[in-house]
Amino acid sequence: MGWPQILLIAFLMLCYWASMLQLSLRFRLELYDALLSQALRDQV
Repeated sequence: MGWPQILLIAFLMLCYWASMLQLSLRFRLELYDALLSQALRDQV
């Protein structure tokens, strides 16, 4: 394996990791938002 292949694989893994991170972050924000609004509804 040459450097181009290694760099390409590293780049793909980085992109994959970044997209996973973004997805989990968005999911966590939506979950937090839903829990928060539910808690506020329960209080009223």
